[in-house]
Amino acid sequence: MKSFLGMYILDDGNNSVACPDVIEWGKWFEENSHRRKVSRNTVGWNFPPFKKMLISTVFLGLDHANFGDDKPLLFETMVFYDGSWMDIYCKRCSTYAEALEQHKAGVVWARKRYVQFWKKD
Repeated sequence: MKSFLGMYILDDGNNSVACPDVIEWGKWFEENSHRRKVSRNTVGWNFPPFKKMLISTVFLGLDHANFGDDKPLLFETMVFYDGSWMDIYCKRCSTYAEALEQHKAGVVWARKRYVQFWKKD
């Protein structure tokens, strides 16, 4: 069920649950910061001129779907160059299971991009 206010929390099985109360939602976020982090990996080396890529997947808790799409977009995978907050990849999905698969795809994307960037002809 889609939340009117777009706020969601995770139940014990990592299923998203609409949360109509902003106080309850805020309390859940405060007490469950560890559960909001789905997965995190790095790709690459950490010596100049190379930079690692950070792949991060998180539970957003707010629906990021545009224009009333049927499924709320509640999880986000992003890829960053290490030490930078400027993302170079961003994908969103609706469920925890999709987020795990999306994270794996983000790692594959980062590995391919990293190899292509540093590959010498």
